[in-house]
Amino acid sequence: MPTLPQTNIIAVANGYDALDTPFTESGLEDYTDGMYFGDPTIPYEIAQSNQLNYLLDEIKCGPGSRILDIGCGAGTLLEEARKRGAQGIGLTLSPAQAQRCQAKGLDVRVMNYRDIPQNWNGKFDGIIANGSVEHFVNAQDALKGGQDLIYQELFEISHRLLDPHSSARRFTTTIIHFRGTSINPKALIRNPFLLPWGSSEFHCALLMQNFAFYPSRGQLEKNAKPLFVPTSTIDGTEDYRLTSEEWLRRLRKAFLSSPKMWKSIAHSFTKSPSVTVKGFISIFITESWNWQFRSKNGNPPPMQLFRHTWQAQ
Repeated sequence: MPTLPQTNIIAVANGYDALDTPFTESGLEDYTDGMYFGDPTIPYEIAQSNQLNYLLDEIKCGPGSRILDIGCGAGTLLEEARKRGAQGIGLTLSPAQAQRCQAKGLDVRVMNYRDIPQNWNGKFDGIIANGSVEHFVNAQDALKGGQDLIYQELFEISHRLLDPHSSARRFTTTIIHFRGTSINPKALIRNPFLLPWGSSEFHCALLMQNFAFYPSRGQLEKNAKPLFVPTSTIDGTEDYRLTSEEWLRRLRKAFLSSPKMWKSIAHSFTKSPSVTVKGFISIFITESWNWQFRSKNGNPPPMQLFRHTWQAQ
């Protein structure tokens, strides 16, 4: 079974640690899309609340529900679940995120989902992976043909964690996909600045050397069988575009007014220069993150976001 290299685990953790202060200083608590229901005038905070409640509804979260949040970020979903009377555990690779969550009284562990112990088997009614699954595979795994095996393992782990006697037994994923055919991973392990500026390969290399490798449409459905069947699939690409544009606006505004932001970047650079530089460039200079969800010259966005709900069999 291919393994996520320790260097990539560190890169993901460092990347989110680096984002923690800029997002906090910008008044941002979530690292994934909101739900606008086709109305771009909906305030950002309402859209984020819509998304959290949608995900919790999909796993039938209510009083006494036991949920697992894989890639819990700042813990906003766990907080919403707590309001419903549910018991939640969150996992993150980022110590900074874990500390923020624990300060809120949330049960959050610094743990790779692949290290979840066997004594957690059958302990949950529902599982949510909101924006985390794209980090589970990298370009090197894809080159080795291991992408499908890692997704299969994800569904196997999730299946064993769900209580076979629960009436819910649902798993939701929110994940970016390549639109159509994926880019050859050979291009994505090259220095992005040696690739044609502004090309798809250039943007994807900048993004995916920090944020790992995306699946193609239908790939998760193929690898979920026979343990899970999809009960719902929603295209949230436009939602993520609206969310990302608001992130960019708030982050830029905060950079102009918050010295703490620059200190945070300087600290991140000393800790992980490559991740920090590529992340800064991809967000603020090339806008590669937003590029994923923007239409250009009448063409659809290069990437799609799908919200999947899976029913355990």
